[in-house]
Amino acid sequence: MMKKSIALALVLVLALVTLAACGAKKDAPAADPAAALVGTWEMDPLAAMQAADPSATAIPGMENAKIGFEFTADGKLNVTMMGQTVPAGDYKVNGNKITMDMGAMAGATTGTATDVEYKIDGNKLSLTAEGQTVELTKK
Repeated sequence: MMKKSIALALVLVLALVTLAACGAKKDAPAADPAAALVGTWEMDPLAAMQAADPSATAIPGMENAKIGFEFTADGKLNVTMMGQTVPAGDYKVNGNKITMDMGAMAGATTGTATDVEYKIDGNKLSLTAEGQTVELTKK
């Protein structure tokens, strides 16, 4: 009788394990944190200046100018100003930080990396550095 109970218990446990394994979902691969960042984001330079200094005014002739930041999937950063796109450098994402090395734009080869905190909320990208936050909109 004891052997029958143990055998029945083992059969039930095996059946449950088999059923659980068949129905188990595989974990989805972890999303690339930089994937949502890839694309072109526009910034209003006047709004950025006013974030640092509320009394700032537009530069004459640039009242409606936009600055575009293109983050590519391969870690490159391009900047568009006044219709001209230039390679600005490289970027890496680590958690909620972007390390941007804009040496290509500055003509330098070293010492140009900057850490910036970022947050994406829908089509808005907030970049914060040294206590200042600017907001960009996905194009």
